[in-house]
Amino acid sequence: MRKLLLAVLIVASLAVWAIAADVNISVSGKAKFSLTFSGGPGGSIDSTFTDGPSWSITADTGDLSLSISAIGGAPSISSISVENEKFGFTFGSLNPSYDTDNGGKCWTNYIYPNLIDTALLLNFKEFNLDLAVVDVGDATKTFDDAVIGHLVLSGLGEVAFDYAADVQGFGAEANITAISDLDVKLGFGKDATATAYAVYAKYTLPSFDLGVAGLDVSAALTYTSGLATLSYASGSDSQEVAVDASAYMHTGVDALEGATVTTTFTYGFDGSMSLPLTVDVAGGVDPVSYSVNAEWADLLTSTTQATVTLDVGATLPLGIEVLSDPSISFTFHYYLKDGSYDWSLSVTSALYGLLDTAFSMDDTMSWSVTLSKEIEF
Repeated sequence: MRKLLLAVLIVASLAVWAIAADVNISVSGKAKFSLTFSGGPGGSIDSTFTDGPSWSITADTGDLSLSISAIGGAPSISSISVENEKFGFTFGSLNPSYDTDNGGKCWTNYIYPNLIDTALLLNFKEFNLDLAVVDVGDATKTFDDAVIGHLVLSGLGEVAFDYAADVQGFGAEANITAISDLDVKLGFGKDATATAYAVYAKYTLPSFDLGVAGLDVSAALTYTSGLATLSYASGSDSQEVAVDASAYMHTGVDALEGATVTTTFTYGFDGSMSLPLTVDVAGGVDPVSYSVNAEWADLLTSTTQATVTLDVGATLPLGIEVLSDPSISFTFHYYLKDGSYDWSLSVTSALYGLLDTAFSMDDTMSWSVTLSKEIEF
């Protein structure tokens, strides 16, 4: 009851704010329950029930944005943002090293990848510069606090830098995009025990035209060397070159829509080599569709270490009121090395278009039936 009263007070306060300051308020959320019966060869049946509504409120005056979210009815302020045409800042639980507004592009590839915690994010729009001050509250992590910067250089690429006092670490990265079809990333990092460098370069070759209708061939050459010796960085210290090649054949026939063959030959400077291979075939005849995937981990090691996966899906038009048209999905794995296999089957529908239902079974004859409903607002 207290949680409900608190939520009502927050909404009422925002409503008063909206009247006084012309605030745009949007409320969204969802609530979900599910009831699951499961069993197997022994015939036992179990049931579980989960609930926990979640909701969020966003108030926006044009320059100021306030986000409040709650799970299970316990509200909390998740972020506050202010911006104008030249400057903006956001404070809250953020992931400054992963810029979702820029197509999911990471600021940093080697130093603090996917860093998430309480942060103050500053955006200097005139200079294409972002600064993030991150307060990491988890003492079990290898670093405590960090400062990360991101600068976009028009026509050349971008630069990122970072510093963490507790590990005496700092680093810098440059992503050079000035040359067409060539992607170059350079990295440098240092902590209390080591200094390391990173290089990533990828050149994408122009598409090949072999004169065969429906056939597309592409390739790329990659060189990598990482920063794994640093306590706060990611990547491999091994130096290697790789050639990626992919060929796709489009038939224009629904029953066999097309096939793709993909391989990567990798040569490490320590003499190691690998050659994985993937073959994908897809097609279907309405209402059934299928895909076949065959993967070899390394043809240079063994031609029999392959896994073949068959996926078949269909939506059956029953045309009855009690059950919505069920969607059926069947997956079959065959392991060439030892001849073993496994499979799984799932069927989803809805009772009278309201109560979602799902049935699943696998090769162990374990099964489950789930009744659920999620309401979004």
